Amino acid sequence: MNSRIAQQGWTHLRHLMGRLIAIAVVVAATANLGPVTHAHAQQLSSCAAGWNLANDFRTYASAASAQDPQPDSCNNPNVWYFEKGSTTDYPQHVPTNYALLDNYDNNFGTTGVDGWHTGINGGTPEVLKNTNTSDAMFPNTAVDIPPGTIDVHPAPSQFLVVGWRSPLTGVVSVSGSFKRNDGSNSGNGVSWSVDKYTASQGSNATNTTLVSGSIAPTQHDQQPFSGGAGGGSLASVSVSPGDYLYFIVDPNTEYSFDSTKLDVQITPLVDADATATASVAAGQTVAAQQTATAQAGQTATAVAQQTATAVTQQTASAQQTMQAGQTAAAVTQQTAQAQQTAQAAAQQTTVAQQTATSVAQQTATAVTQQTTVAGQTAVAVAQQTTQAQQTMQAGQTATAVARQTTTAQQTVTAAAQQTATAGQRTAQAQQTATAATQQTAQAQQTATPVPPTSTATSTSAPTQPTSTSTATAGGAVGPGGASAATPELGSGELLATGLLPLGVVLLWRRRRRGRATR
Repeated sequence: MNSRIAQQGWTHLRHLMGRLIAIAVVVAATANLGPVTHAHAQQLSSCAAGWNLANDFRTYASAASAQDPQPDSCNNPNVWYFEKGSTTDYPQHVPTNYALLDNYDNNFGTTGVDGWHTGINGGTPEVLKNTNTSDAMFPNTAVDIPPGTIDVHPAPSQFLVVGWRSPLTGVVSVSGSFKRNDGSNSGNGVSWSVDKYTASQGSNATNTTLVSGSIAPTQHDQQPFSGGAGGGSLASVSVSPGDYLYFIVDPNTEYSFDSTKLDVQITPLVDADATATASVAAGQTVAAQQTATAQAGQTATAVAQQTATAVTQQTASAQQTMQAGQTAAAVTQQTAQAQQTAQAAAQQTTVAQQTATSVAQQTATAVTQQTTVAGQTAVAVAQQTTQAQQTMQAGQTATAVARQTTTAQQTVTAAAQQTATAGQRTAQAQQTATAATQQTAQAQQTATPVPPTSTATSTSAPTQPTSTSTATAGGAVGPGGASAATPELGSGELLATGLLPLGVVLLWRRRRRGRATR
């Protein structure tokens, strides 16, 4: 395994050496490009034809999508600016006070003419493009805009500005022209200029007028930039990213009849000093080769270090792979054990399920039996409850009978007591009667005899003794000295004292038999 790792390390080293050689070749080739800066060369490849105002000017379907500033045709952002000067500064050119035009319209003034304006003073200042394939004529005017061209117009005491912001560091040439688009000879004409503003210098920025000129109302021919004062300076203009070139149309204080056609072409330049360029290129080539050699040595060292590091890492990786293999074997064994455990658990689960099913069935049977017994018990309990209710009713009846029996017994006892008392009184009465009889007999014996009466049948009542005294039940002596009469059996007093308790006893027995039959 270690020999295989070493072989992989040498293979990796060979690949890196090949890459090193390729890098050296590229460095040597790059050294022959000459003195043109990287930014300049990049622009030459992307915008070799330069910048043309009419070609780069973009129109939009609606104001919502319109952009000011606009990108160029190479998609460099914020290259073309459509602005207005400050009326406060007029006629001075103060770039820091320039402001973008804030309105965009399609078919501005006539069909197919689109562009930017301010919305006041008839829309001026304005920058418009005729998108038609033929001339665009503004109604009731002498304005004629050729197809595919740009028309500009200033405002009263406010000039129109078209700005180009440099996207590169290098040298450019500037060409173009102004031409009156109003076919009349009216108005006072316009003034024009091309300015350079070095905004890239920050607080040290300056604005310089490179070339200037004017167009009279009767001048209808095209006036090139090169025909203005200082026009030769536009052949070679050095710029840095962020610097501006401004193309300005001034109304000369009065803006009527000032429609002006503007053409602008900006072309990047290459240094023409071939000898100096070749010398510099040769020196750069030698320096590039030396640099490439040094970089190759550094790269080889770095590659060797990277290879050693890679071999070490691969060795460690191989060891980790071996450990991983051992770990995998252990994991395989553990997996097999886990599978066996799972199978045993599955079997136990099956047995447990069967046991649970059997227990559930047995439980269901027992519950059914217990339910039956419970039903029978409930019936028996209901019957016993009925019997208990009947027994309770019988007990209540027995209690009532017992109470009535107790009352009857009390009544009998009272009657018996009364009977005993009556018997005692009867005995006393009999004793009293016997004593009275004896006393009567004695009295009759001691009394004067009464003459005999006639034996004839008489319907009159027998003669009573003349004494008017009445005997008392206690054998007391009457007023005449004789004993009072003693009650006998059959007398009303005897009946009252003897028969009343007996009647009560008979009445109680009769009521008892009546309840028993119910």
